[in-house]
Amino acid sequence: MKTRILFLLLAATIFIACSKDDDNSNPVVADPAYVGTYEGTTSQSKEVSFVVSNVDGKAYVTKYSITYTYLFGSSTATATKSLTNTQGIIQVNGNSFAISFSADANDKITCAFTSATNLTGTFSIDTGLTNSGAKVYSTGTFSITKK
Repeated sequence: MKTRILFLLLAATIFIACSKDDDNSNPVVADPAYVGTYEGTTSQSKEVSFVVSNVDGKAYVTKYSITYTYLFGSSTATATKSLTNTQGIIQVNGNSFAISFSADANDKITCAFTSATNLTGTFSIDTGLTNSGAKVYSTGTFSITKK
C-alpha cells in the first residue's frame, strides 16, 4: 500500500513539474522602426503608399495603394491597385517584402527599407493588355518616406 501511495505521489509530481508554462515574458515584437505609414510618388509621378503594422508581434504590410500609368492605344491610361487587410497582406522579412498580384512572376511590387524612414522599390504590373502577343506591363520605381 505504501508503494502505491509513493508511486502516485511521484507520478503527480512529474506531471505537475512538466506542465506548460503559459507566462510569455519575452514576446516577439515587430521592429518598431518599420511600423508606420510610407507615402510618396513613383517614377511615373503617381501616388504610392504602404502601411506597416504590428500584427501579433510581427511587422506586416496591412495596406498598400499604387497608382500607375500605361499606354492604351494612342492614349495614356491610369489605374490603381490597392488592398487593406488588418491581419496582414505580407510579412516584412528582414528589411524587405514583395507583393505578388498573380502567379506571373513579373506581376509584383518589390520593396526594401533603406533606413527606418525610407522605403524604396520597383513595380511591374500586368495591365491585362498585349502587344504583338506579349504582355504589357507598367513598370517603375519609387523612394518614399515615413510620415
